[in-house]
Amino acid sequence: MSNQFSKNIESLRKQQLCLKCLKCCKIMLFEIVSHGYDYVKEFYETRGFEVKQLSEGNVVVILRNEKCPHITEKGCDIYKRRPYVCRAYDGRLDPVLGTECAWNELRNDQILMQSLGG
Repeated sequence: MSNQFSKNIESLRKQQLCLKCLKCCKIMLFEIVSHGYDYVKEFYETRGFEVKQLSEGNVVVILRNEKCPHITEKGCDIYKRRPYVCRAYDGRLDPVLGTECAWNELRNDQILMQSLGG
């Protein structure tokens, strides 16, 4: 199997998994650096956000269950022309959503392909 063909298959599989999952599109998440975690936590939780402190020092993650306005019952209505930040995003690397990202299933696909000699 050619390297380009494998890349195309992986790209299609990522697209399928992405449109099936959409977790990163259903949550508003941003990181801030703060030296006053308790203050930040109270400030944002009062406004309906969830606040998590990452183990990496002063990084605080602010979350809110707020889906992207482009998500419909059929998926993302701008998927083919979505912004670069959406195209480049790899949920597996996200410190909050990483374990929940559907792209983690790609590891199972790769193991299967290797066992089949691909």
